Amino acid sequence: DMITDVAALADIRQSWEGARMLRLRVQRGLVGVVGAGAGTSVLLADIAHNLPFLHACSVLNDTLEQLRDEGVFRSKKRTLGALVDASTGSLLWLDRTAIDRMVIDRNALAHDGAVLARATCWQYIALIEQQLGAWSVV
Repeated sequence: DMITDVAALADIRQSWEGARMLRLRVQRGLVGVVGAGAGTSVLLADIAHNLPFLHACSVLNDTLEQLRDEGVFRSKKRTLGALVDASTGSLLWLDRTAIDRMVIDRNALAHDGAVLARATCWQYIALIEQQLGAWSVV
C-alpha cells in the first residue's frame, strides 16, 4: 500500500465506502423523481449527485494530505488543487488533465454554487476511484 499508516488508510477506506454508499442511495432515491421528467426534478437530481462527488473529492484530498504527511511529497497547503500540483512528479496520476478539470469543477461547485450534471459527477467519482485504486488505497 502507498499509505503506510494503517489507521489512516483504514479511515480513508471507510470514508470512500461512505462516498460510494451515498452515491448509491442518491441514485436509488431519485429513480422515481427523474422518471417524472420535469425540469425541476432533473435539476434536483443533479444537485443531489453533487453531494457524493464532493464527498469523493474530500476522500482524495484526505489521501493526498496523508501521503504528504508521510513524506511522499511536500506541500504547505491543504487545498485539493495545491496538493495535486505539489504531488506531480512524486505520484503517478492516471489522467492528470481530467484531474485538473475535476478540481476546477469541484471548486466551482464548492465556492460558486455551480451545479454539475449527474453524469459529470459519476465520471469524476469513477476517476477518483480509479486513481485511489492505482495507489492501492481502495
